[in-house]
This record gives sequence, structure tokens and C-alpha cells, in this order.
Amino acid sequence: MFYKYSKWLIGLNFIKTVVYFEIINEIISAIFPILAWLTNAGKVFEASNFESLTKDIIVSIIIAPIIETLIAQYLPYIVLRFFTKNLYIIYTISSIIFALGHTYNTWYMVATFFIGIIFIGLFAVLSKKSMAMAFWGVVIVHAISNTIAVIYGHI
Repeated sequence: MFYKYSKWLIGLNFIKTVVYFEIINEIISAIFPILAWLTNAGKVFEASNFESLTKDIIVSIIIAPIIETLIAQYLPYIVLRFFTKNLYIIYTISSIIFALGHTYNTWYMVATFFIGIIFIGLFAVLSKKSMAMAFWGVVIVHAISNTIAVIYGHI
């Protein structure tokens, strides 16, 4: 079943793949605040720390997705593929790296671990077409997600 799903994903064009993974990302992102609320754990995702909307846009929507994709998806995928073909190991290590870049609180780290799985999954699927597509696909999904967070934080 995983093989058929994987083959289906690889068969999607770039735009459909990015949209599909963005929808999954937003669903996962919506689950954790609900779980935190149900367990009285407080907020999962905090609003931006930046006072300026301009600074928030530059850092959160442009710079962070590029740097985090490089550090948490691109480099782990490239390096770990030399040592193992086991995608579970690659996904786990990549997602841990991504979560460690988001240490605002425990719930946030857990949520970003699962979001990291979505991002490395997107990277792996698109890498079958090209590494550039994989890199920029993750950057786009991450930037869209951060755009939603910035809008929410500045309402």
C-alpha cells in the first residue's frame, strides 16, 4: 500500500504535490493546539516575537524557510542517504533536527517534529524529480505555513 501511495505522490506535478503537502501540513498544525487545549497545556504556537510586520515577513516567511530547509531537510537527506537507504531513519533524524530549531515549548517541539515529517516527506517525493524541486517545494510549503502564522500573529 505504501508503495502505491508513494508512486501516486511521485506522479503528481509540482504544484499538486506542494498543495497536497500544504493541506496535510495545515491539518497536522491544527491538531496540536486542540490537543494542548484538551490537556490544559496552554498554547502550542505562539505569535511572532517580532514587533514589526516587515521584520516578521522577512525573517519568518523568507529567511527561515530557506535556512531551515537547508539545515533540516536538504543536508540530512543528502548526508544520511550515504549511510542508509532506510527512509524511517532519515525522516526521524531530519524531523528531530527540525524540532530542535523550534524549542519555544514542549508542545511546539512535538508539533514541529510531525511537521518535520511532512516536510522531509515532501522533500523525498520531489527529490525523485529534482533536488531543486525538492528544496524549493519545502521552502514554499514552509513559507505558506509561516505566512498563515504571521497573519494570525498580527491580527
